[in-house]
Amino acid sequence: MSKKTNWLKIGAYTLAGAVLCGALVYYNFFDKVEVEVKARGVGEKCSDISLQTYKTENGKFAVGGEDFLLSDYRGKVVVLNFWATWCGPCKAEIPHFNEFYEAYANDIEMVIINTETNLTQEVLCDNYLNNAVGEKEYEGWTEYACTFAKYDAENDIYAKAFLVAGKDGTKRAPQSLPLTVIVDQEGEIRYAGEGKLTYEALEAQVLPLLD
Repeated sequence: MSKKTNWLKIGAYTLAGAVLCGALVYYNFFDKVEVEVKARGVGEKCSDISLQTYKTENGKFAVGGEDFLLSDYRGKVVVLNFWATWCGPCKAEIPHFNEFYEAYANDIEMVIINTETNLTQEVLCDNYLNNAVGEKEYEGWTEYACTFAKYDAENDIYAKAFLVAGKDGTKRAPQSLPLTVIVDQEGEIRYAGEGKLTYEALEAQVLPLLD
């Protein structure tokens, strides 16, 4: 085989390698949905948030569920409900949220998100979701169909990703719990509000989006 042929082969392999590397760089760094979290409110496109979810094993919650990425649920209405273990109204409304999800599971996704960055995934799972603390408010949660999730301090989406309407009508960062955010099929925020919601209030916000 001639030296010219060898050099041609080397050149072809080098070019192919460069094209492959370029493709990997593009798909890993440029061809991604938005990952930067920005504070947005009603009428704006929601940041593409990611969450660590819990799975169920043998009738109990366990860490290590599938990662939740909002953009994976385009075509469905997504209800995000933020809560904390110290928040009585939060714990009181979650059964209504699960009931609502079970009624409309074909058209919506429901994610119940704990905001306490001082609690580890394991502590939240064992003590509260699986009710090792023995509190009546957590009874039956292991049978719920909605998704439970958590984030760490670096991914504090409650503080970083949403805006609610202040008393003067201007948008501001959330200041209290519970917080509920409803995102439509195209990824636009259609509701973002603080305070406890009933089943009927959820219907009033979500059902018009399903027509």
